[in-house]
Amino acid sequence: MLRFISKAMEKVHKLPPEQIVQVIHSLADEYDTLVSVLRSINQGVIICDKDMNIIQCNKTADRLLPITSFISSGQKVWTAIDDDAISTWIRETLLQQKSVSDKEFTVETKQGEKIISLEIIPLVRYSTVTGTVITVIDVTEKRKKEVKLRRAENLASLTNLAATVAHEIKNPLGAISIHIQLIQKCLGNVEGEGKKNIEKYLSVINEEIDRLNSIVVNFLYAVRPLDAELKPGDLNKFLKDIAGFFRPELESESITLEIKLSQDLPEINFDERLLKIAVINLLKNSKEALKSKKNGKIVIKTSFDSDAVYLDISDNGSGMDEETLKKIFDPYFTTKAEGSGLGLPLTYKIIKEHDCEIKVNSELCEGTTFTISFPIPQKTIHLIEAGEKNEIQYSDN
Repeated sequence: MLRFISKAMEKVHKLPPEQIVQVIHSLADEYDTLVSVLRSINQGVIICDKDMNIIQCNKTADRLLPITSFISSGQKVWTAIDDDAISTWIRETLLQQKSVSDKEFTVETKQGEKIISLEIIPLVRYSTVTGTVITVIDVTEKRKKEVKLRRAENLASLTNLAATVAHEIKNPLGAISIHIQLIQKCLGNVEGEGKKNIEKYLSVINEEIDRLNSIVVNFLYAVRPLDAELKPGDLNKFLKDIAGFFRPELESESITLEIKLSQDLPEINFDERLLKIAVINLLKNSKEALKSKKNGKIVIKTSFDSDAVYLDISDNGSGMDEETLKKIFDPYFTTKAEGSGLGLPLTYKIIKEHDCEIKVNSELCEGTTFTISFPIPQKTIHLIEAGEKNEIQYSDN
């Protein structure tokens, strides 16, 4: 078709009016086809002229990029992007006349946070650069799958070590603990200042044994099959019991614990024993984040919609940067001086055993929120009206 149009255009001055009309119709059809292709593909495309002004912008680009509501003719492409990081990068790349592929950015959209990949290539016509093509691809799901695969591989790699750890560490710890108890028994007949010092040292050793034993237990939980027994249960009651158990520990650190439980919460299926481990791990994580914080606060909140029940555990602690967020569920990754790096990987594994999702939102110096989404069994789905909010609030204040 393009060859036919090119030949017709060469002879247009010799063509009768009816054939000129036919050529114009062919041009219009060709243009409509190109526009339809641009509108239909799931890849964002922005076409600029040699002066870097926008010529074409398809709907996918408008959906994926934070583009300003109005684009005027002769507008530089970077001025149409309502995101400083993306706008600056496009401007610098174009002014330096670079071709760049696979530059990733994180953007906020109405559908939530997305990861997009941008590519800038020259627009070539008749062997001459006449402009620029910017393509935009949504790689959010691809990156999520890569992270899930990496986490699964990391957890699988630990399985081969489980038996060795169980025999080489846990058994000697048990023997050490027994002999310390025997020493303490013998000290019953000893008097004087020396006895107090010995008891103090033994107390420290016992604490370290307990810590090592906890690491081993978490490790074994992390690598072996969990065999979760999912049963219908009341999540609100379960959380109130945990809050009562954990509150004294938080009060000793001057941390306020507040729980906000949604009324009429549907029953969900969970393994109480395993979920307790996961929730306590998250609470301990929040407690650690509040160590140097005055007016520290942890909030446990439940809510639901027609699809899922949501559990939020939030704190106003130190928060995390983007690089830390990417690694928190990786085995052995920890930012704590005495951390094992196994608590959150174990939590992640337990949540996945429940066929649930866990998401993390965090800002440095602002705090962190872990959100667990539990699917609602089909027979217990409740419909709620838009805007309806029913909460029971408990507070230490």
